[in-house]
Amino acid sequence: MGSELSAERHVEIWEKRPLARFFAVARHAERADDMDALLQGGNWSLTQDSWTWPLDPPLSDAGREGAKQLGMRIASSARESRIAIHVVLSSPFLRCIQTAVAICQEAGPKCRLLVDNSLGEVFGPSVMGDTEPSVTTRDVAEILQQQKDLGIRATVEVTGIAPEWPESLRRARERFAERFLQYVISGQSLRRNFVIVSHADCVGAALSCMRSSTGWLAARSVQYAGHFTAIHRDVLTTIPSDIEELPVPDSPTAQGNETDNLRMLTEGPELPDSIGWEAFVKKWHIETVGVKTSARRSTFRHGATQAFAAVAEGTRRLTQHLNLAAKEEKPHLVKLLESLPKDPLGKEVEDVRRSISLKTLRRFGSMTSQESPWT
Repeated sequence: MGSELSAERHVEIWEKRPLARFFAVARHAERADDMDALLQGGNWSLTQDSWTWPLDPPLSDAGREGAKQLGMRIASSARESRIAIHVVLSSPFLRCIQTAVAICQEAGPKCRLLVDNSLGEVFGPSVMGDTEPSVTTRDVAEILQQQKDLGIRATVEVTGIAPEWPESLRRARERFAERFLQYVISGQSLRRNFVIVSHADCVGAALSCMRSSTGWLAARSVQYAGHFTAIHRDVLTTIPSDIEELPVPDSPTAQGNETDNLRMLTEGPELPDSIGWEAFVKKWHIETVGVKTSARRSTFRHGATQAFAAVAEGTRRLTQHLNLAAKEEKPHLVKLLESLPKDPLGKEVEDVRRSISLKTLRRFGSMTSQESPWT
């Protein structure tokens, strides 16, 4: 296969890469089924598409603009520090993929788009109602192929393991935190800067693993397109001498081609067990936009260190780690995330539920009309 690189060439390319110095986690922009949202000037909830994919709405008109602004903001933040964004990782829901595409477009033609089932919405009653939905997302591979045809460097193969019903809000936040930590570890090892586009509780869970200049914070709510960025302090100023670099392997273990390289990002490399998370997070400057936070007690520091060490160990046997039973207790992550509110962080959840409930009444009325979109 002439397009594949030799292992030696792969290592040579890896060694020339600058260290990873940027990552971000964002919520998708406004969804088309939100109250008062418009799509192409009309009400998406009255369309056939909304009945086919009631839980997978696209971005609204305002959401498309919001996604573009989000992409410009994140890309500008990286560009000002002369940092390239290499990968955008998205939830499989359409609104997230559309938001991720907007970020890729602003990040440049070399930015890669990946979809990860592990970043999907909370798959349980707290967000989706009491009954397990028969369908949740569209044909993601088809959507990615369409984006690829339009010039986006999309990987059509979807990675990650989708959650099982009924997923509790706590378990979903643990899932988000686990996946985020895995990407941080992999990004540092592969020297790849990344952006995650997911849902409000993913932003909150990931932010709970980090700390700002004022200390450890907990998210209270996350607006549409709310996000945080992390830039390594050595890009901004000198790192204190007592903070050591995160250890990375001497060379990557992938076998040559880009597919293997991307697989390493989603599966995680092997790393030493004794990684100090607290020392690591001190090296990053955190900025939040559209995220309401509150102060958190410093006792969560131990929980963060435990969580990072546990996920680092999990990269040695990732399959078993990701297949843990949904109800299994994870004290390190429970401690880390227990300061988050008991309700979903997306403040629009109730509005969306109301909107979905109103669809039943609208459909009943429209079926008696000759102008019904379902006839």
